Amino acid sequence: MKWSCSNPEQDTFVLGDNVDVHETAARQEIRLLRRKLTANQNLPFCWSELARNFLIVGKQDKAVRCMQAALQLAKHNRYLCRAATRLFVHVKDPGQALYLLRSEPTIKSDPWLLAAEIATSSVIGKQSQFLDAAKRLMTSSDFKDNEITELAAAVGTVELSHGVAKHAKALFNRSLRAPTDNSLAQAQWAAERDTKIVIPVSAWKTPASYEAKTLLSRQARNWPDALQACAAWLTDEPFSIRPALIGSYIGFRPESYVMAEQFASAGLRCDPTNVGLLNNRAVARAYQGKIKEAYTDVRVALNQMPARDNPHLMATLGLIAFRSDMPDLGRECYKQCIAWFSDAKERSSVAVAILHLSREEIRIDRSSIPRSIEMAERITKLPVAMQQPEIIGMAELLLEEAHSATTPYQASHGLGVVAPASSNDIQHYASLFHVPDKAKQLALRLGDFSGIM
Repeated sequence: MKWSCSNPEQDTFVLGDNVDVHETAARQEIRLLRRKLTANQNLPFCWSELARNFLIVGKQDKAVRCMQAALQLAKHNRYLCRAATRLFVHVKDPGQALYLLRSEPTIKSDPWLLAAEIATSSVIGKQSQFLDAAKRLMTSSDFKDNEITELAAAVGTVELSHGVAKHAKALFNRSLRAPTDNSLAQAQWAAERDTKIVIPVSAWKTPASYEAKTLLSRQARNWPDALQACAAWLTDEPFSIRPALIGSYIGFRPESYVMAEQFASAGLRCDPTNVGLLNNRAVARAYQGKIKEAYTDVRVALNQMPARDNPHLMATLGLIAFRSDMPDLGRECYKQCIAWFSDAKERSSVAVAILHLSREEIRIDRSSIPRSIEMAERITKLPVAMQQPEIIGMAELLLEEAHSATTPYQASHGLGVVAPASSNDIQHYASLFHVPDKAKQLALRLGDFSGIM
């Protein structure tokens, strides 16, 4: 669903150098809306916009209170109900979102509310209570194609997830007759999983379809276009964490490190403790030589207990150790996290970690180039690589760097790199991770990783 007061008109958009732009505009809007509400508090849509802008500046509690005020003033308003649903999901309270939707007297007869309820149920891994009502509604002649599109996409997503591909295809075909930006993004997600779902060319004329275009370019491994579309998506929905996460992850090439950092920083304005964003920013910063800032991001993330169960963060600590001229410590962190991923059967993460480690190995030791090239070529042929474009993209980058590698340590020695902490300090933070015993044992047996893939 959309909850935005501005839509970029351009087809592509480059993220600006100043990640404060969204926060500055939001703070100005907050002052304006507060003045309006001081004069007249009975303006539910002003309260809703105030909530949206508080989200942008990371004031989640204030955003919730403002949205509650809006709902009190305009009960059973479809727009506000869907906007509130989006807010509650954003603040990690999908249960409240479902309670609100299911309390609506028109929930069984309104396709827009039904679509939101089905999507929100999926967020918590539950099946909607109203799937039968949704299917009955789609057989009704009371609704136009543009009114049923998001409901058809929501039910199609459920059907595809349950393996009912034939029904899913029919539902997505229905949703694509008059798609919204949301239903088009769902269709692109589905098309990546079932080649029988085909998006017509006309659908790409849908206004503000930045999320769908991001996914399309990502699937094609067109990283510049993916980043531009993702930047437009973030500009359209600056309170949303998802474009920030995706943008900071797909910016893995050297020419995109600055942009990846900007994506993560923009997302952290709305959610300052998001471990995924802190990790992605740390990676982008480490690759730029901002070792101290990268180390700070990792330490901030590790102040949260759940982060200590995150092997991705341990891999990033390994990267920081490599870039601090502590290759043995970096190698040990990578071995631990690769074993951890393997133990959890996260094969895509195993591949990504091996690629990141191999990039560091060829940077400091030319003798590792043949082995790294062989590993990268093997990874590109794995089934998991076919499902995750970034894996192939990272393997291609590794091959480029392997073929152009120069003298050992050239990227580090002589450039004034200063370690952000002692090896003992980095080892201390590495010890905070809750690595399973089985993974620790596997790490001790790991050699060149050929058997783990």
